[in-house]
Amino acid sequence: MKIALGTTSIQKIKYLNEVLEEIGVRVEIVGSEVNSGVSEQPIEKGETERGSLNRARSALELNPDCDFGLGIEVGYNINDVGKYEIFCCASAVGKDEYLVNCSSSKILLPSFHQEILKQEKYLGEHVGEYKKDINEPVTNYMRELVRGRKPIIKEAVRNVLLRCLNRDEYK
Repeated sequence: MKIALGTTSIQKIKYLNEVLEEIGVRVEIVGSEVNSGVSEQPIEKGETERGSLNRARSALELNPDCDFGLGIEVGYNINDVGKYEIFCCASAVGKDEYLVNCSSSKILLPSFHQEILKQEKYLGEHVGEYKKDINEPVTNYMRELVRGRKPIIKEAVRNVLLRCLNRDEYK
């Protein structure tokens, strides 16, 4: 089996490989540099979903010998009380236009990150500044979660792969 992945990010490829190993599936991954068709920092759920879908479709178009395309997009969402949450959306598109779209849990960002997003600054340029002089487990975890995004990327990718690879169960 071959997956056309809509990114060449070493980090995202690593997380995808970790999920595939957890599931116990051997897959060849073909990374492709594609455009998400959305802003660099999606600030709403629909835009994030469109970005992952665009990536999946574009990757499969560039690699028609693959079984399906996979797109991964991290974004932010404003919740019901006006606070930003971080989450990931993953989409898979098959040659037969079979589509699976799954999201991770949404995690409320600390006030430090809230202020950066409210100022319409790019969060990625500031994540290392979050309580950098504090060595405390929860702070360390949140710092790494926002910087590396590993838990949310792996959750969304796991969700979409389980649905895609076991698609007969979801018909």
